[in-house]
Amino acid sequence: RRAGVLAAVRAAGRPLRGRFAFALLLGALALGSSVGLMAVSGWLISRASQEPPVLYLMVAVTATRTFGIGRAVFRYAERLVSHDAVLRVLAGLRVAVYARLERLAPAGLRETRRGDLLSRLVADVDALQDYFLRWLLPVGSAVL
Repeated sequence: RRAGVLAAVRAAGRPLRGRFAFALLLGALALGSSVGLMAVSGWLISRASQEPPVLYLMVAVTATRTFGIGRAVFRYAERLVSHDAVLRVLAGLRVAVYARLERLAPAGLRETRRGDLLSRLVADVDALQDYFLRWLLPVGSAVL
């Protein structure tokens, strides 16, 4: 049953495959910038302790700035693209859930109060964003 739900969620995200792929690429670039920043800044600190002429350090200083700015820019762009895609998927899922619920509502939901049902549906659909934003995209970025 759980695999069927995840398959339906993945199927809802298929039309936005390009946006998710772009978010995945941006996430991988942000992660690569973080790794580059750690490597170059570590080398810069250890090399600067030897007190070489400043010109020997200029490439590392520039690379440190580039990786630091790149990490922030790529992370911000990844968040914009991924959240846009996920919110579009959730909008489609909400419409599908409400359309399906509409057929049940006249006879099958007498025991449930409207406010409880609505809050439960909103919470359940909103919880699906974690599948994309907190699991699928971070793992994909790390693998990439």
